[in-house]
Amino acid sequence: MNKNNSTGNHLTEKVPIKHFLLIMRATVILLFTCIFCSIAGTGYTQNARVTINKRNVALKEVLNEIESQTDYLFIYNDKVNTNEKVSVRAKQKAVSTVLNSLMKNKDLDYSMEGNHIILSVDHSGNEPRENASITVQQQKTNAVSGVVTDMSGHPLPGVTIVVVDADVDMGTVTDVDGRFNLRIPSQAKALRFSFVGMRTQEILIEGRSTLKVLMEEELIGIKEVVVTALGIERSKRSLSYATELVNVESLSDVRDPSLATSLSGKVSGVSISNSSGASGVGGSSRIIIRGNKSINRSNEPLIVVDGIPYNNSKGAIATDNSTREVDSFDGFSNINADDVQSINVLKGPAAAALYGSAANNGAIIVTTKKGKMGKPQIEFNSITTMDMPYMFPHLQNEYAQGSGGIYSSTADAMSWGPKMSGQKVTNWTGEQIELKAQPNNVKDFFLNGYNLTNTLSYSAGSERSTVYFSYSNTTARGMLKTDKLERHNFNLRLNAELIPKLRMDFKITSFRQDMDSRPASGDDYFSPMQNLLRMPRSLRSVDLKDFEYYTEEGSLKQNIWVPGGTSTLNNPYWSLYRRVAPTSRNRTTAFTSLKYEFTNWLSAQARVSMDAIHDDAEEKIYWDAIYVNDGKGNYFTSFRKAQDLTADFMLNFRKEISNGLAFTAMVGGEVKDSKARGQSSTTNGLTVENKFALNFGASNTTSDNESRVQTQSLYGTAQASYKDMIYLDVTARNDWNSTLPPPYNYFYPSVGVTGILSEMVKLPDIISFAKFRGSYAEVGNGVGFASIFQTYGRNTDGPIGQITTSGTKVAEQLVPEKTKSWELGGELRFWNNRIGLDFTWYKSNTINQLISITAPPTSGYTSTQINCGNIQNKGIELMLSANLIENKNFTWDSYLTFSRNKNKVIELYEGVDRYELNMPNLSLGDNWVEVGRPYGEIYSRTFKRDTQGRIIVSDNGLPIITPDPDHYLGNYNYDWQSGLSNTFSYKNWHLNFLIDLNYGGIRTSATESMLMSTGGGKATLNGRDGFIFEGVKEDGTPNDVTINAQAYGTLVGGRSSNNGPSELFTHDATNSRLRELSLGYNFAVKSDLITAVRVSLVGRNLLYLYNGCDWFDPDVTYDTGVNGQGAENSFLPGARTFGLNIKLSF
Repeated sequence: MNKNNSTGNHLTEKVPIKHFLLIMRATVILLFTCIFCSIAGTGYTQNARVTINKRNVALKEVLNEIESQTDYLFIYNDKVNTNEKVSVRAKQKAVSTVLNSLMKNKDLDYSMEGNHIILSVDHSGNEPRENASITVQQQKTNAVSGVVTDMSGHPLPGVTIVVVDADVDMGTVTDVDGRFNLRIPSQAKALRFSFVGMRTQEILIEGRSTLKVLMEEELIGIKEVVVTALGIERSKRSLSYATELVNVESLSDVRDPSLATSLSGKVSGVSISNSSGASGVGGSSRIIIRGNKSINRSNEPLIVVDGIPYNNSKGAIATDNSTREVDSFDGFSNINADDVQSINVLKGPAAAALYGSAANNGAIIVTTKKGKMGKPQIEFNSITTMDMPYMFPHLQNEYAQGSGGIYSSTADAMSWGPKMSGQKVTNWTGEQIELKAQPNNVKDFFLNGYNLTNTLSYSAGSERSTVYFSYSNTTARGMLKTDKLERHNFNLRLNAELIPKLRMDFKITSFRQDMDSRPASGDDYFSPMQNLLRMPRSLRSVDLKDFEYYTEEGSLKQNIWVPGGTSTLNNPYWSLYRRVAPTSRNRTTAFTSLKYEFTNWLSAQARVSMDAIHDDAEEKIYWDAIYVNDGKGNYFTSFRKAQDLTADFMLNFRKEISNGLAFTAMVGGEVKDSKARGQSSTTNGLTVENKFALNFGASNTTSDNESRVQTQSLYGTAQASYKDMIYLDVTARNDWNSTLPPPYNYFYPSVGVTGILSEMVKLPDIISFAKFRGSYAEVGNGVGFASIFQTYGRNTDGPIGQITTSGTKVAEQLVPEKTKSWELGGELRFWNNRIGLDFTWYKSNTINQLISITAPPTSGYTSTQINCGNIQNKGIELMLSANLIENKNFTWDSYLTFSRNKNKVIELYEGVDRYELNMPNLSLGDNWVEVGRPYGEIYSRTFKRDTQGRIIVSDNGLPIITPDPDHYLGNYNYDWQSGLSNTFSYKNWHLNFLIDLNYGGIRTSATESMLMSTGGGKATLNGRDGFIFEGVKEDGTPNDVTINAQAYGTLVGGRSSNNGPSELFTHDATNSRLRELSLGYNFAVKSDLITAVRVSLVGRNLLYLYNGCDWFDPDVTYDTGVNGQGAENSFLPGARTFGLNIKLSF
């Protein structure tokens, strides 16, 4: 709806400072509350009592029951027989009383260390226990103490420590501070340290009485627990589908303002492109998992944070010009990487099936940190990086401003003048100068970018409650001086046992981001890069920097080399400083979860969450710029509010039935209500020069929009397992969506089977683990707001006006897209889990595509929307992990990923065999989906050829270009992708690097086409003095007409309007690069305050091993929101990133 507005009210609503202070005050209060709860909880476990009534059951069943009713954790080795049958009957008895009864007349003993109970075998036989103790005490012993921490310096409570090759079981566990004390036989040579999820280590004693042990995470874990859909934790061995965990340590070490960009090259089957290389710091990203599936809907995965779907929408766009490419950030980048505990990528529909109509493109499951039990831990992480531009288009530095070899100081975008040899000329400023090459007039425009991120986190807790708090600040600037970002992240998380068996999980985050001025990108008159590339090559930087002046009347004017201005370009510095486009986002997310354990096999969980976003954007264009010469400037302002409210519940059941048969089930439901409101206004010129407010608007136009969508769901999952070696999984979800016509509901099932082959049959000794899996699933891709409503407009024709329908008729009986997917795979582990291989084959078909086709004239519409089509993706994924070397001082771990996706359009609609995809504005080539061919085929115009393939020229000697863009260039998707990461550690040193290789695909370069037209590129150096184009005339005789480079360049090149043969400007997209590098050192710290110091030198995109695109990054795009990709246009220079990372633990 459009309506006039001349009230002058500023539509952008800023968040008052007092509200911000209120949030901070509440945060502080909650923080101290959490600390109090942590302290208050101490001592609970020691008084724990249990009620148990078991008869003739295995000892381990009784131990499990004690663990479920208390905070105790039992620790024992395989010498303890937990399958021995026992009987116990106790009502509100102390745990020690129950254990004394269990151990009576058995060769078992126990000891309590904090909330850990250590079981051991009593070797004294029929001797009284005290005599056995005397026997041990009479041995000559030494005292050993120390502390055990993770690689970040955080103490690890509960680490099991045993004496290697001791005659009797001797050991202990670390306390809540990670400390231990142990008396060992004098002849003991080593201690073994083990902990769930960590690599077991044997440490030589070598006469030392104090040890400091660093434990590393186990990279290859058969019993690894991963977070899956809805935040459900499951054993990875039981999964019937492919998932992949990301090494999150590198996300905070080698930091990028975009969290999605930090995932590049690390996950098989995942392709990531970003806009930062085109539009500046903090740009959005495009994530595709297992190929494109939708023609007009989103192809990006669902983002889930702590079990709750996360709004990944972009921020407000700072322009009202629909053809101007101005990027914004995405929602994924709002997450603080230092708060991330794990990222699990659910690649296929089976993995994400519990999300139903939101799961068409897979899901990325982000789990954030909680507080840790033990004494308070404070961690400070600081990273400083610098972006150094080094990849520029190939510019010529031999020929000056002008045309036809003649110098002209007023030529707007032409470098077809004379060769520069120091001759005297009068330039556009009126100064007489020597005409010399200006090789740095483009490079001088750019600065080194920087990113400063500091994060402070606090963690504390007891057995009953934990707290985690963090604050992060990011200050960044791109390579353009006005491209700045300021970001603040606050995070508070509290976990507490409110009453026995009832636990609460509460989290609140606050995000604030301000961006000074988002530059226009692509082929736009306000794109700084576009103006730089088109300006004459002989212009001096010192003259360009004097980009504005005031007239005698006080008007601000652009200083440009064309008298009176130009309708084709701006002074690059004017385009940078006199289009001001700030954006901001305020975001608050919160959730509360309550979980009650009825028994050790039945629990219930209820959860509510809120996600509120407020975006603001402005665009101020000063007078004397293109498009507003007569309007005294222009002003645009907009805001957008969005709110997601989600409530869900789950009832969880797990029961071992008998003889190894176990059954797990979950049923639940969810209601998600999403609403948004946005408003924007533009002045369409100003009445007072450069007064940027609506009350100075020449003819204000306001647009107002509002939406609300609600989805209601019921879902369930069930798993039957036999002896933890065969698993059968079934899930089902039914969605009722307000954007669909009656009956509104759609059903999404999945089924999977898993078998642990290594436990079914005897395999060769080198195979330590073998698993196979298979699954089938159906998921959907919902439709947007008001998709089922026909829209109408009005005009003033006739005496009372007319009501008109829109040109497009909405689909009748609209249904969401649906993907049906099969998946088979397996996992192998060799040589005691030193080598791991995961492999997956998948095939998916996405039907019910929503497209528009031409409507018959009699319908009254120009087009109509229909559901049709079938797009198929099938491929393979491989993941090879290896612990190549592991000894006392040196370890080497390697991880290789490989994926290949083959895409094919099976069908579209009867009579329709091709459909054009949306492309970034003014990109080279047209992007299509065609029946029988892969998704993303690119076509363009080409040279006219005869039957022998020879290019035909016209009478003037210039080649003839075909009228239609029907020449096939290639496909923008990679044929296959791979990544190789290696991690080395030597004593306190650590080294990590990531190399990726992407093979196949093409990219078109509109920059090269434009440089060909203006004479600014190196490709225009040949033929300046004349040449004969190799071709034939219409009659087949060889061409003998001489032309020059200017005539040829202006014919085949130009602004990205597809007038020329784009094959001249097409590149192979194959590339391989050193994407990440980190070299660091863990300093030995002897301080009661600081427990660990880690310093690392880091780098990103340091060098290309091969780049088919030569001077630009194939993974950059200037519009992440469209499905047609593969185009370069006025990209910013490629940059290397160097930095320093410092981590302190207290």
